[in-house]
Amino acid sequence: MPITKIITNSIADTAISTAKIADTAISTAKIADDAIDDTKLDLTDDYAFTGTITGVSSGVGTVSAWVSFDSRNTPSIISSGNVSSITDISQGQYDVNFTNAFSNTNYCTVTGGGGEIRNNTLTNVALPDNKRTTSKIGVDTQYNHQNVFEPPYVNLLVIT
Repeated sequence: MPITKIITNSIADTAISTAKIADTAISTAKIADDAIDDTKLDLTDDYAFTGTITGVSSGVGTVSAWVSFDSRNTPSIISSGNVSSITDISQGQYDVNFTNAFSNTNYCTVTGGGGEIRNNTLTNVALPDNKRTTSKIGVDTQYNHQNVFEPPYVNLLVIT
């Protein structure tokens, strides 16, 4: 006879712990939509992401590429998805090269940078229109909206 009703709230909160659940026992397919929200997560500790993000959809667009890189001296990628390399064009000017090209240049970009302040001004990360292609995008870093420099953190997110 099949079970037709599941009784909720019948297990004490302390009866189950992560130590008692096998790593493969829970998958996103087994979690109902909206079953987990911020109130049910313990966010008191710092957590680091160690997986891979590919095609994360927000319902309106998809994160198709992202990168965080150190632009000082020779640019180096700290972490990325769908970004193959950073080309150093000149001081404060870079090309972010995509691993998989896009079908058009109608993508949305979000930028940020920092880790250093010059003349009491935070980093400005600019994306010149003439440096946007399907396979790469140009990134310029400045302070005071005119002086180029190389901050330790430059971040780019591409949404298609």
